[in-house]
Amino acid sequence: MQLPISAGQQLAGNPLVCQPVLSKMKISNPEQFLSSFNKEDYEAIQSKIGKIDRFFSLGDTFKFTCDKRGNCCRNRDENPILLSVYDVFKLRQHLGVSSRGFAEKYGQTILGGQSDIPLMILRNIWIEKGEDRSHCVFLKGNECSVYDNRPQVCRMYPVGRVTDSKMNSYFFLTNTDGCCQSGCGKEHTIEDWLRTSKVEPYIEWNDKFNKLYMEIDHKKYKALDNKYKFVFGSILYDIGSPLESIVSKEEYKKMSKLEDDSLLECIYFLATQYVEKFLK
Repeated sequence: MQLPISAGQQLAGNPLVCQPVLSKMKISNPEQFLSSFNKEDYEAIQSKIGKIDRFFSLGDTFKFTCDKRGNCCRNRDENPILLSVYDVFKLRQHLGVSSRGFAEKYGQTILGGQSDIPLMILRNIWIEKGEDRSHCVFLKGNECSVYDNRPQVCRMYPVGRVTDSKMNSYFFLTNTDGCCQSGCGKEHTIEDWLRTSKVEPYIEWNDKFNKLYMEIDHKKYKALDNKYKFVFGSILYDIGSPLESIVSKEEYKKMSKLEDDSLLECIYFLATQYVEKFLK
C-alpha cells in the first residue's frame, strides 16, 4: 500500500506530458475509504495521519490563515517531512547542488514503515531551545528559505492527501493546533488552494512513482538485504551514482545536463528497470 502524504504510467523512457490532475480527484467518506484496507494498512494510516473526521471535495471550503510563525517547520523529528523524487529534483535545481550533495546536507534516506521503500526526509537542525527541539534545515528565522520550491507536503499544508490503490485522491485537513489561524481568516476551496499552491506537477509525478511502487512484489522485496533496498533509493534520489556505472562517460555527461522532465524520465526509467529485473 502507498500512503503519499501531503501527502505520488506509461512505458519508461517515453516523454511524460503533465496533464491537469485536479479534474481526476475523487471524494469519499472516511468510513468508505478506510474500510478498503486491511488491519495493518489501516493502522499505518492512523499512525501516520491520525484520525480523519471527514474528507473534502474540491468544492468544499475551509478557513485558514498562515500567521508566519514557522511552527509547522519545527519539532518535526517524530513526524518528518517526506520528500518525493520530484521534491528532491526541484530543490536540487533551486539550490544548484548535486544529488549526493543534497543528500549529505539536506536529506536523509530511510526505509519507510510498512513498505520498506527507500524514502528521503528533510533533515532537522537540533537546537533544544525552550520548547523547540529542532527545526527544518530550510527554516531561516520564521520563514522558509526555499518557499517557491518547497516540497509537496509543505505546499499543500494544511490540506493533506492520501490515495487508494486506484490512485483516487482523498483530501483532509491536518491538525494546525498551536500553529496558524485554522478555522478563521480567509475562506478557500480545496481546488483553489491546490491551484494557488501550484501542486499539480508534484501530484502528477508522485502518483507516477507510486504506481511503480505498487507493481513491486513486496514479499520478494522484503526478502532483500537492506543494502539492496538502498540501491533502489540511490536510483530514486542519487541519479549520478547509478548512471555513471551504467552508461558511457559521454552519455553520462549528456544526461547530467538534462533538465526538467527529461532528467526525471531518466530516473523513472532506471527505477522501472530495477523493479522489472529484481522486484516483480
